[in-house]
Amino acid sequence: MKKLIIGILLIFCFFVFNCTSVPNANARKKTLVIGQIILEVKELRASSPSLVGTHKQGIEIIIENIESGKSYSLKSQKNGLFYSTGLKAGNYKISRVIFKKSSGPTSTGIGWSPQRDFIVEEGYVNNMGVLEWISSNRTATFSGNQKFIEVREYFQSNFSSSNWNEYEWLNTK
Repeated sequence: MKKLIIGILLIFCFFVFNCTSVPNANARKKTLVIGQIILEVKELRASSPSLVGTHKQGIEIIIENIESGKSYSLKSQKNGLFYSTGLKAGNYKISRVIFKKSSGPTSTGIGWSPQRDFIVEEGYVNNMGVLEWISSNRTATFSGNQKFIEVREYFQSNFSSSNWNEYEWLNTK
């Protein structure tokens, strides 16, 4: 009964407060890829519901292994944090980023293919830093603005008991 109550509380916490936890490193999961994404929509042709504004949660980041072509879909959390423990060492690219917003039966979204390459090294925390996606009617830009320290400090303060804090952190290039 106690386990059932704890399980219900964890599910409640996840759905109501968007609480997340990063799985600890172990023999099978010894590599972490982590970053934060921020989408700023400055203007957009008539869309309902409006996408104009700053968004962090619910952005899908599709990462592709350049050698094998295998794709991985990651979704950003409330603060824009995204992560994966399922990537093997190798060369990758962010092949697509997608954001959708719903209001009742209506939904709208935007997507972009930034083609940003990076390397994942096994046995490390691979820090992608803060990724900024700025979109308007005329242009879209996607940049890794090198705020690696912010991602690491956020992780260490919000996941202080995670054993990933004992690993060496590498900034992806």
